[in-house]
Amino acid sequence: MVLKKDSENNNGLVVLVDPKSRNAWRKEPYYSDLKIWAEMHLANQGHVHVYIGHNLIVILPDKAIDMGVLADNEAISMSRNITSTGVEWDAVKIIIDGTSAAS
Repeated sequence: MVLKKDSENNNGLVVLVDPKSRNAWRKEPYYSDLKIWAEMHLANQGHVHVYIGHNLIVILPDKAIDMGVLADNEAISMSRNITSTGVEWDAVKIIIDGTSAAS
């Protein structure tokens, strides 16, 4: 795994995973650290993204969402929902013009 600052978003962290070790990021202590970093980055409107080849996984404080491969006209939209048990985050693919993309 290689960690680097996201060149498109100064508040972002990108984790590049060797496809031969595609589950390395899920092992401890890495996965717990990624979720903690996700919470810190989200507080500053940033993100933590894991790439295995071209496949994108969005790391959130409580889960990881496999977004698959993003097309050139797709982006990730983050949402935050306040519930009785705390904050819940979600991530979905959107078409750059703003409509939801098929997953």
